[in-house]
Amino acid sequence: MRLSRTIRPPDQISWLLTEVEAANFLAVSPETLRCWRWARRACGPDYIKLGPGRCGQIRYSFEALRRFVRERTRKGRPDEITDRDSYPKAGTAKA
Repeated sequence: MRLSRTIRPPDQISWLLTEVEAANFLAVSPETLRCWRWARRACGPDYIKLGPGRCGQIRYSFEALRRFVRERTRKGRPDEITDRDSYPKAGTAKA
């Protein structure tokens, strides 16, 4: 039986997430994380490289991933909120 690790709050863990685990947490592909790391302007979450050169393994701290999400969280503007009554009711669509 294969046991899977669950992501817990940072005060309960001391391990680092792999690239696949970090991608799952952010709901993106591992390839997206690679592209973010290779971009000239650092646009992805902070990461840790274990080992020199191309063979170095990449890890992400849970806190770095949470900070990445927190920094990109935007509040909706009032003019983006739509009035529910402006939509046609179900079953009353015009033909």
